Amino acid sequence: MPEEHNGPWDAALAALGSDEAIRFLACLSWELTVAARREYGTQGDMPPGSEYPLRSYNELLHRTSMQLCQSVGVPHGGYPDEAFIEMLQAEATRAERLSNVESAVGRTLRTLARDGS
Repeated sequence: MPEEHNGPWDAALAALGSDEAIRFLACLSWELTVAARREYGTQGDMPPGSEYPLRSYNELLHRTSMQLCQSVGVPHGGYPDEAFIEMLQAEATRAERLSNVESAVGRTLRTLARDGS
């Protein structure tokens, strides 16, 4: 994993078992939609080009959903776990949304911990 992407949650994600990973991916999918909604303007006041952050979240959600499908046995592709984490961080960095995605991952891990996962 590239050094500049090492975050405090890397070890926690890598340590998830398969059942925990499925719960994590499902919860993260929802958290990414919440992050994307924060990018919405009120109807009619979104300046040209403002759809870029939404496209970035859509791409992250697409890949997270694909990973979830793989985890439950639906053959939609997917990545080895470490490659998925790298891709998630790289895409978020490219879109200048790494802190938002890190927050979504942190909330997801806290939700799982609170639920006893």
